[in-house]
Amino acid sequence: MMMTSLSLAPAHGQSQSDLAYKLSDRQLRCLRSNAKVYRNAKRDPILIPLNDCPRLPDNPILGALVAEGPTTVNVSRDTNAGDTLIYVTKSQLECLVAAMPRKGAKLFKFYPNTCQLKPIP
Repeated sequence: MMMTSLSLAPAHGQSQSDLAYKLSDRQLRCLRSNAKVYRNAKRDPILIPLNDCPRLPDNPILGALVAEGPTTVNVSRDTNAGDTLIYVTKSQLECLVAAMPRKGAKLFKFYPNTCQLKPIP
């Protein structure tokens, strides 16, 4: 049986503390409302496909890879949309759930390694 390992790392020139996820207000609300689903996950860290919130599939990587696959040239990505997945430890998830976002903000950057949630202007 062949085993594959997934490793997520910052882009070249970035430090680990620079790693950030872009979250929409809707995604943040869903994560908060359904935090129990993710707390009860059997794995840690957790790969959370945000477009399926609150569902946490047994094997999320396949769906996440399909969602991140190539698109045709005439399809534009919504710049107001958040990332399609996040990869966080359970303690980083608790930090995200406890963070108090600025009212009125629609997009946020979550820095899991420093436990910061910042609005994107």
